[in-house]
Amino acid sequence: MANAPGPEIREKFQAALALSRVELHKNPEKEPYKSKYGARALLEEVRALLGPAPEDEDEPAADDGPGDQALGAGEPREAEGPGAQRALRLAVVEFHLGVNHIDTEELSAGEEHLVRCLSLLRPYRLSLGCVSLYIQAQNNLGILWSEREEIETARTYLESSEALYSQYMKEIGSPPLDPTEHFLPEEEKLTEQERSKRFEKVYTHNLYYLAQVYQHMEMFEKAAHYCHSTLKRQLEHNAYHPMEWAINAATLSQFYINKLCFMEARHCLSAANVIFGQTGKIPATEDTPEVEGDVPELYHQRKGEIARCWIKYCLTLMQNAQLSMQDNIGELDLDKQSELRALRKKELDEEESVRKRAVQFGTGELCDAISAVEEKNCACLFSG
Repeated sequence: MANAPGPEIREKFQAALALSRVELHKNPEKEPYKSKYGARALLEEVRALLGPAPEDEDEPAADDGPGDQALGAGEPREAEGPGAQRALRLAVVEFHLGVNHIDTEELSAGEEHLVRCLSLLRPYRLSLGCVSLYIQAQNNLGILWSEREEIETARTYLESSEALYSQYMKEIGSPPLDPTEHFLPEEEKLTEQERSKRFEKVYTHNLYYLAQVYQHMEMFEKAAHYCHSTLKRQLEHNAYHPMEWAINAATLSQFYINKLCFMEARHCLSAANVIFGQTGKIPATEDTPEVEGDVPELYHQRKGEIARCWIKYCLTLMQNAQLSMQDNIGELDLDKQSELRALRKKELDEEESVRKRAVQFGTGELCDAISAVEEKNCACLFSG
């Protein structure tokens, strides 16, 4: 890999990132985007200092349209040599300019920068230094097109990201560089563990956005699958906001309730209770600058929403039980009815055991805590 850019470029880039992270409410009331505009100016200076992209010296690269319909089209290669490294760093800047314009509600300009980022990266998209940025750019274009209610275009970008992640993990698998590393000196590069953590977070975001798109397209089975995968990965990588996670799990339970999948619904609701109990206990981070529990009204509102989901679960479960008692198993032969009901219960228990392993959240102590809540609620439902 080529040497890191000079100190002036590095300092301007880091300053731009710092300004980008300033929350809107910390800006003057009449200039809510002041920090964003400051970051944009610095990014444009960095772009000018880097110089033109290699293809700009001849003619612009062609755009292949939304997503990469065929990932194998044009064999990806490593970003080696000064020209490739310059293109890669310019792509990082174009990405941040795209996000910046979207944050200031300038969607068309944001789209142009993100598409430019993809064009610069396309020949190297499967390489160690590019794959994370490429997926992030496509994710952001997916969100942008979703906000425009162009759901098919959004889906194309997001499914392309999912396919690229799968291809990269299958063919290469090493934790790729985080985009910010292209503006760091060698001694400040991230560890492989941190790279892996950041890359998996990018992929989790991809699954989350796909869940929203499939929900919008009324592909409810697929949406539920991607929602569950997102929630599971967030726990595995310890990358979640307790209140938000709990509400999403409780919302997912409603899909299972409507499908009469009571075990899955109960597990989601039990997990929601356990994780909601962490609200206000997890230290603030860059992603969660304020502790959710600091807003009492929101806390009680979300707690009530989870409680209402439990009420719906109980009502639907009892209604379903009542209907099952009214069926004509064995006609009027009471002994036959008891025998067939026992056989049905055994079959359902065996089926639930398999399904439980597929839906289960968490491991170790967290898994035990969720199971304890499930058992407690089962006991309360069927006692007396």
